[in-house]
Amino acid sequence: MGNRKFRRGLKKNLKRLEREFGIVVVRDDPRNEKLKNVADNYIDFIAPAAFQRPKSWTPRLKKNYFESILMNRIEGSIILVNIGLALRAIKKKSASLSNDYYKYFHKCIDLFESCLEQGKKYIVLDGNNRLSFIIDLLTGQYSIPEGTYHYIADKNDTTTSVFKVTRKSNTFDKLSPEVQNAIWSRIQVITEYTQIDWLGMSDVFINTNTMMSPNAQELRNALVSDWGDFVVKIRELNINLLGMMMKEPMNRLSGDDWIAKTLTFLIAGVEDTENLVNFERKINQGKDSERKIGVYVNCHAVNESSTDKLYESEFIDVDEQDHYLSLFANLSSWISKLVDLTKDPKERKFIKSKSLIQNFAWLLDNGIETYEEFLNAYELYRKAYADNNTTYGEDEATFKNACSGLSMANVEFRYIILSEIISKATNMDEIIASLEASLEQ
Repeated sequence: MGNRKFRRGLKKNLKRLEREFGIVVVRDDPRNEKLKNVADNYIDFIAPAAFQRPKSWTPRLKKNYFESILMNRIEGSIILVNIGLALRAIKKKSASLSNDYYKYFHKCIDLFESCLEQGKKYIVLDGNNRLSFIIDLLTGQYSIPEGTYHYIADKNDTTTSVFKVTRKSNTFDKLSPEVQNAIWSRIQVITEYTQIDWLGMSDVFINTNTMMSPNAQELRNALVSDWGDFVVKIRELNINLLGMMMKEPMNRLSGDDWIAKTLTFLIAGVEDTENLVNFERKINQGKDSERKIGVYVNCHAVNESSTDKLYESEFIDVDEQDHYLSLFANLSSWISKLVDLTKDPKERKFIKSKSLIQNFAWLLDNGIETYEEFLNAYELYRKAYADNNTTYGEDEATFKNACSGLSMANVEFRYIILSEIISKATNMDEIIASLEASLEQ
């Protein structure tokens, strides 16, 4: 789903909501605030994951922004929701509703009430990094890098002044009164929303991120969907597993994206059917050993569109939620054990690959139940991955090729090989000893 299509759908839903239930997004006029007032007034803010990218500024970006403050070159608006006022407004609208949109209001009410319980008064929809930096700077939590800095003491000045920062004097309170006053006096534009619901916050978040458009997962994360909350829960419980696969799981929500696509693979990638399905592609197609595949499943590509559909689908019941939470917990534990057991650096890297861990999530979802079976499956998986003789389709794709993506052809071949692995792994206890011996060498 492209950003443009998503925006159109979101605006359509928002207008329908406003038309049917009278929820209109309301904000105060943007106003200019001195940085001193920004730090004092908005220190109790929160950036919910659904409407903000995690803080991502590098030390270099922080220094650059500090220098822009010094040179009086602050641009852009910080957009906030006044939680107390917004909660009061939305409660007036939600009390009499008994329709499909009731959940939208209550999800928003739950969020607002949770924020207030944490002592938070504002939600930041745009400008999380900027606001966080301003507060960290003025409260002395930011350590200014050593060096010589130029600054404009007064907005009417046409020349700059100079000051130095040393290692022992590198926080705001250690700066001279002249520099402090200059920084305090800088102007930041603040936009404050006083009546808004979940869809409204989604709309504002998406529309304000024009410099770096939200990626597909960031858009999904802002949807009114229980799937988004579930993906975040899995991420929080399995951050170590994600850390094996990627350097920064929170960067652009890459960890959430992997979880969302893995859930789509497990739930919608392979669909059971009562009728026999003959795959168009064949094993070793065009060779003497060509083999047709007839199964009682339909395979579907896993992509942005199918993952969007998962987020739009009915949420799973409590038993299924527990199943997947347990599945990811076991996956995390067993992959960690396997990595610790393995001495060869190349094989450790192989075990921590995204496709392998995703495939093993499917194995656990479809028959692998014990750690012993998991080890059996890994031995079989390793052999299948290295097999260049068994191919699928006219392009002679190997299982290794199929693990590079989740097109329909790749999902079909993954299904064929992984199903065979499950069948063999649950009856091959004798492999365990030889596997452990080979890994320790």
